[in-house]
Amino acid sequence: MIYLVTQQPELFNSEVYKIITLEDSLSRMGAWGVIQVDSETLGKDCHIDRDLCFQFGDPYKTTQIVVDTTTVQLRAYKEVLESSFLIFQNGVFDLKYLYNYGIFPRRIWDTMVVEQLIYLGFPNFMVGATTDIILEYCEFTDSYDGWEDLNQKQKSQVLEEFCPRVSDFIRNHSGVGLQALCDRYLGIYLSKEVRGQIIYKGLDPDVIVYAAGDVTHLYDIMQRQKARLEMMGLMKAAKVECDFVPVIAYFEWCGVHMNEELWKQKMATDKAKRDKALKELEDFVIKQGDERFFEQNLQGDLWKGFDTTPHCTINWNSTKQVIPFLTMLGFNCKGINKKTKEETDSIDSKVLEPQKDVNPEFYAIYEAFAEAQKVCSTYGQNYLNAINPVTNRLHTVFRQLGTDTGRLACGSQQTNESVAKLKKLPMSTKDSELKCCYPQLQNLPADEITRACFCAEDGNSWISVDYSGQESVLMADFSQDKAMLDVFLKGEDMHSTVAYMIFPDQIPRDTPIKDIKKKYKHLRQVAKGPEFCFAYGGNDSTLIQQYGMSPEQASSIYTNYMSGFSGISKFQEKQKRFVVNNGYILISPYTGHRATWWDWRYWKKVQEGYTKEFWEEYRAYHKGTGDSVARKVSRHFKAKTKWEKNACNSPLQGSGAIIFKKFSTQLFYWVLDEGLFNIVKFCIPVHDEINVECPTEIAQDVSNKIQEIMKREGTAFCKVLTLDSESVISDHWVH
Repeated sequence: MIYLVTQQPELFNSEVYKIITLEDSLSRMGAWGVIQVDSETLGKDCHIDRDLCFQFGDPYKTTQIVVDTTTVQLRAYKEVLESSFLIFQNGVFDLKYLYNYGIFPRRIWDTMVVEQLIYLGFPNFMVGATTDIILEYCEFTDSYDGWEDLNQKQKSQVLEEFCPRVSDFIRNHSGVGLQALCDRYLGIYLSKEVRGQIIYKGLDPDVIVYAAGDVTHLYDIMQRQKARLEMMGLMKAAKVECDFVPVIAYFEWCGVHMNEELWKQKMATDKAKRDKALKELEDFVIKQGDERFFEQNLQGDLWKGFDTTPHCTINWNSTKQVIPFLTMLGFNCKGINKKTKEETDSIDSKVLEPQKDVNPEFYAIYEAFAEAQKVCSTYGQNYLNAINPVTNRLHTVFRQLGTDTGRLACGSQQTNESVAKLKKLPMSTKDSELKCCYPQLQNLPADEITRACFCAEDGNSWISVDYSGQESVLMADFSQDKAMLDVFLKGEDMHSTVAYMIFPDQIPRDTPIKDIKKKYKHLRQVAKGPEFCFAYGGNDSTLIQQYGMSPEQASSIYTNYMSGFSGISKFQEKQKRFVVNNGYILISPYTGHRATWWDWRYWKKVQEGYTKEFWEEYRAYHKGTGDSVARKVSRHFKAKTKWEKNACNSPLQGSGAIIFKKFSTQLFYWVLDEGLFNIVKFCIPVHDEINVECPTEIAQDVSNKIQEIMKREGTAFCKVLTLDSESVISDHWVH
């Protein structure tokens, strides 16, 4: 039965729902214990757009209560909502609106986030796929000649024609939306047709029925998800993630204050640097003398005058125009699409950097321009456009399981329609000067002026706290490597120790570690590259590709490192064997977080076909030919290398992400317990660093509390070592 709580007389007469009082609704909900929760709003911005209603469902699908929040004060539900266990689908959205009413739930389940956890490691279009669907997709795409050369639209058309079952799954059943979950777990089709009508219909009988439908099936979905979690050993992981949902909501709700004038100064400096780099790049093109890439007006023009200077015709923002020039110079422009995990044309630095020796002069010029252009287009006027005119703060969106390691991801190119409408900016545009999206805050340039633009409001201080060498500490503790543990237990410098290990011919064996930073500063600096490279599963080949080392030098450094830190080598080999044998990476034994090698069963099937006879035929007819068989073998072993490398990296980055979520959750509880909501504001999370803003008079106390909680939650993941943190209190972002 659907019940409506409202003061709007025009909604009183209905055959599809019954009107009840606020008191009656509270009495009913107080007996439930578990409440399914959702909301309907006039937009996506909790600071701009009004909420129309909140709807609550019991766990038995017998009662749904829709509360008209335009006429009924939702704060009356504070006690029952804060004392009950709440089930959401994408709870971050609803929680931000609840925060406006001073309602702060802590015990929640988020069906969307849990589904993301279950399918961590899967590309979006394969979330929810059965083994049969995955095998069919992999077998077809692996055998389709030229698949990697197709664009997304072409791939969709090919799948629809030749693999209709796979095509149907991708179009109609994949993903983590409520419609997909109802289909996947309950075999129910949940219509979302009314959703797009709410903004102009308001709260009417159709919307009320639609709203009630969204709080009918969440409990059943949760029960089926719990069965999956139990089977996969993910219950602890699910609690970590669900507990963290209100924290992400608080980060988004608070936003961050910006110094707009300083940002404009930064933009002017960035543009001047970009223009200079562009001139050098275009001069290089003209110097090559290939008339496909420049034009010269030798006869003059009535409008342009008689400028006979050659002009480069390449649009450097167009991959399609840039690739022919790069190919002419000898570069291979094939890379891997981050979303689809498939090969595609690319001019990304990660594709070009390993080939910089093809044309070192061009690479240096192009890299300088590409970096300057990225800064201008990515970190420019669009950030000022995104400042919310109601809060005068910059708000973005976060995805708490945004990467395969479980790290947070940030930002979106989707238009922030609510802010754009208020500022009279276009809803859709390719012009970065006019865009109003959700900005990236985690990967901002680390230069002083950029960071200084993010600051505390008057009367407040900015607190940055991050772990001291978190991933190195975790590596030492996870691997239990004696030499690395000694570095931390003795308080020695890790970079100096690595330099001592990998350069035995250049640093005398009787040199104290404490003297290396001063006496062998250059070698210590050089050692940082191999240190991070090897920690994340790289080897001597990686050193050759990334740092241009000779094979002999790279091999010597790699051998010396693994000999000096033999425990790391054993740990990494164990991780590699595990993922190849089991098809997933155990990110944390402590919580059970895992990343699934989504197409591992197909990889295993192909691996089993690589018999002695196959390799004899391969060497005789296919090796080095670049034919379809050779390409398939190459893709097969690239996949193995990628997942082995991830298996070394994910426990470090993934455990770091879990630690961040746990300490941030405890910090949020402290903020609520102390009555400091919207006083201690959560601004920017960056992997192992948290940035908060609070009144200056309590800044030191807040900093001390953050460090206390960070040490407690972080050290719980370590067997021997402790995780300490460093804090900086300023008026702006310093780290």
